[in-house]
Amino acid sequence: MSTADTAPVLTAADHAQTMAAYQRDGETRAYALGNRGPIRLGADGRLERDILDAYWKHGFYVFENVVGRAELDELRADVERVLAGAPVSPDAELDRHGRPAIGRGIGKIMDRCRDDGYMKIAYKARRALDDAKKTVDVFVDFEPGPQYKLGRLIVQGLDIETEPVIRKLFTLKPGDPYRYSYADRFLADVRDRGIFDNLGETKSKIEVDDARKTVDLTLVFSGEKRPPPKKGLP
Repeated sequence: MSTADTAPVLTAADHAQTMAAYQRDGETRAYALGNRGPIRLGADGRLERDILDAYWKHGFYVFENVVGRAELDELRADVERVLAGAPVSPDAELDRHGRPAIGRGIGKIMDRCRDDGYMKIAYKARRALDDAKKTVDVFVDFEPGPQYKLGRLIVQGLDIETEPVIRKLFTLKPGDPYRYSYADRFLADVRDRGIFDNLGETKSKIEVDDARKTVDLTLVFSGEKRPPPKKGLP
C-alpha cells in the first residue's frame, strides 16, 4: 500500500504570521521610494522641487506630520462621541445609553419640511465651545429651499371603475404643496381598510421637475381589484 504525501495544513496563526511578514516587507519597500516627508515650501511659497519630482515619478506623495497629536486625539474623541450617540438600530430613537440618538431631531425636522413641499431642504451644523464651562452648544441652520407642488397624479393598474375610487379618496390635489410621506401612507391605508379585494403590490413613484418646482406622482397597483361595498377613508 502506498502513502500519498499530504499538504501541510495552514493554521490561522500561520496565515497571520505570513501576512505580518508581507506587510513589513511592503512597508520597507514603500519607505524606500523616497516620496514621503513633511510639507516644505520654497521662498516663492510653492512646494520644493524634489517633492514635485517624487510625485511625478511615483504618482503620489505622502506628507507626514501634517496633523498634530492633539488634533488627532480630538478627532478620535469626536468619532467616539458620535458612535456613542448613534441609534442602536436604523429605526431607533435612542442610543446605547438610552439618550436621544444623534441626528434624530434633525431628521424629524427635515421630514416635516418635506411634508410641507420643501424637497431640497439642507442644513448646516455649527458648534460653539465654552472652555470655562466645558460645554458645547450646537446650532443647526436650515435652508428649506423652494416649495414644490403636486403636478400630475398618475394611477397605474386600475380600471375605469376602480381608478375614480382612488382619485376621490386621494385628498392631495394638483397645485397643493407636495406632502412627501402622504402617498405611501395613503397606499397603506387603502390596504388596511380593505378598499379593494385581492389587492396585490402597491408602490408610489415620483418625478421631480426642478424647473417648474412640481412633483408628478404615480400610484401603482397590481393584482385584481374589486371595490367592496364599503365606505371610503375618513
